[in-house]
Amino acid sequence: MRPSSAPAREHSPSSLRRNRDWLILWTGDAVSEFGLVMGAFALTLVAMAITGSPAQSALVGSFFAGAMLLASLPAGVVVDRCNRRWVLVSASLVQAACFAVLAVALLRGWADLPLLLVCAALEGAAGAFIEPAQTAALKRIVAASQLAHARSVIEARNQAVALVGPPLAGVLYATGAWIPFAVNAVGQLTRGAATSGLRTALPAPPRTERAGVFADAREGMRFVWSRPLFRGILLMAIITNFTMSAFVLSVTLRLIEAGTSPVQLGLVQAVIAGVSLAGAIAAPLIIARVRLGSLLVLTTVCATVGAIPVAFTVSVPWLLVLLPLVFVLIPSANAALYGYATAVVPDHITGRFMAAMGLSAGLLAPFAPISAGVLLERTGGTVTTLVLAFLLPLAIVPLVATREVRDVGVPRTWTHYGSVPESTGEPAARLRTWPRRPRCSGLRRRPRDTGVPPPEHAGQQRAGDVVPDGEHRPR
Repeated sequence: MRPSSAPAREHSPSSLRRNRDWLILWTGDAVSEFGLVMGAFALTLVAMAITGSPAQSALVGSFFAGAMLLASLPAGVVVDRCNRRWVLVSASLVQAACFAVLAVALLRGWADLPLLLVCAALEGAAGAFIEPAQTAALKRIVAASQLAHARSVIEARNQAVALVGPPLAGVLYATGAWIPFAVNAVGQLTRGAATSGLRTALPAPPRTERAGVFADAREGMRFVWSRPLFRGILLMAIITNFTMSAFVLSVTLRLIEAGTSPVQLGLVQAVIAGVSLAGAIAAPLIIARVRLGSLLVLTTVCATVGAIPVAFTVSVPWLLVLLPLVFVLIPSANAALYGYATAVVPDHITGRFMAAMGLSAGLLAPFAPISAGVLLERTGGTVTTLVLAFLLPLAIVPLVATREVRDVGVPRTWTHYGSVPESTGEPAARLRTWPRRPRCSGLRRRPRDTGVPPPEHAGQQRAGDVVPDGEHRPR
């Protein structure tokens, strides 16, 4: 049977269960995510066991994040130029090979820090291709009206995997340090096989003109940073990604230094994942009722309140009470952000958009692990955790200061925005919106610039629709 190239039909959210390709993509990625969670957990333990130094073991995370950052823009260009199916398959094979080599090296006894750094860098570089390719595939497999719901389901699945993965990784690591990496390799092979079995065609989007690789990469960055809405979200993401990455690693290294067993470490992560899973299950209800900007602010405040007391304890029972407060709303915020971006960004630039967002949001990510390790060695766990906890509120500033972020509504209003206009290589035209019906039919207020893309049905505009440059169609 030939793959269908028809766009996804509109269905009710419940019909995701009857979407064959969605189920295959979801299942393959679930197995892959399970392996990645186990591998990441075991990699921290292996690095600490080999080096005995928090700073040196943190280099593994820095190499992973740095490689992913450097590969982000090229990955976005490749995703927008090549068949998305084979991008996913190739990246999965590279990751499978990395973890297979680690498993063999640990089994044979010749694993060392340079090997861990090389494998972490290759895994990060391959991972840079997966997120934009998956997002592009999701746009073709799932109807636009279902994207927010689909993202919530993905978040719930990831949290369920995170609930089971760390405890099992701790048990398997205690049995044999190589076993979690072997499981991870199998997981990446499973994702590659599942992607190969999709019926929906995932071709490269049509290109009206041929531009160079650097020009394509610049277009993706310009697309993101020229829009105030995305710019405000990115400034928030830069701060939170750095702070949360360093915070999680600092807590993990403090527990290891305190003599916490791998099984207890897995239990801590499992409880966090369990609370996050509950948050992900509730995400569709939360997203449907809370505006995007308000949800992001609330998530940051909740994380700060939970992170401050963590600085004063390494007791596992206390951490099981405090850490869930840090993470409970993060799945809803992630699902809302990715759902909104997937809904409004056109297919031809999806890869470069996701790459530019990933690169920009992760600008400080390579420095997070090494910063956490150095701070732990020089100032101790309490000071390190407090510094990171008090950095989190800074992420609220760009959200509150950006009107376009505050104007984004709940998912049922996202369809009013339509698709972003085709890029012409010039800066995007300034767009106007009427967020609500004017109070007086005779006098219309001056429209506000929200940076929101225009609707596809430009010939059928109504009050509340986006129109260019203040133009208004009479009733």
